[in-house]
Amino acid sequence: MTIFLSGLTVSNNSSTPSIASFLEFLSADGIVTLVTIMGSIAVAVFTYCFTKRLKIFELYFSKKTTAFEKYIDTALKFSADPNMKIDELLSAFYIACMYCNEDVLKHSQTLITNATKFKDGEISSDIFLYSIGDTIRIFRKDIKYCRKNNF
Repeated sequence: MTIFLSGLTVSNNSSTPSIASFLEFLSADGIVTLVTIMGSIAVAVFTYCFTKRLKIFELYFSKKTTAFEKYIDTALKFSADPNMKIDELLSAFYIACMYCNEDVLKHSQTLITNATKFKDGEISSDIFLYSIGDTIRIFRKDIKYCRKNNF
């Protein structure tokens, strides 16, 4: 006897196990078991991928916030310490820039300019403090967006 399943011909005459013989012996309990096993495997794969993605995001987010904190801290120290070189501020700036978008980059560059001008006495402390506050506001906005979108 020959059975046609979606274009696949299965014959009972062969000595190898066939799909039809498998289906004959498969009961409702066997189908439920197979579906459960396949569902469990799918959930395990999804959970593994999601957890791995979450760990990567947590690492990225941690590095981003640390870079932003270090940049603000270095800008404040640079403006207060007459012996501090601009190299440290630029280093903190470049590290923070690895994690920021264009808007944050623009405000970060303005902070460097204002920190240098403040240190040289070209601008008042009010302008410099406003620049720091503006940069912090932009950093917070970027961090909030990053946290919201897991990016």
